[in-house]
Amino acid sequence: MAAPGSAAVTRAAGFIIYRENLSKTSKIYQFLLLKCAKNGHWTPPKGHVDPGENEYETAVRETREESGLRENLDFK
Repeated sequence: MAAPGSAAVTRAAGFIIYRENLSKTSKIYQFLLLKCAKNGHWTPPKGHVDPGENEYETAVRETREESGLRENLDFK
């Protein structure tokens, strides 16, 4: 717990995942968002960085855990 008057530091990571759908008349972007069961807000997959884990590893793990995606998550 942080001392009174100080800010706690929490490391978290996630991805903004989208795909671009092109048609003859328009360009549409679709984003992966998850609905939070606690408050109903829509959010990208994300989570806290575990000890010994870097931000990229956290983002991949959280995306798999929260979305169920199992594809090779080799993001650019």
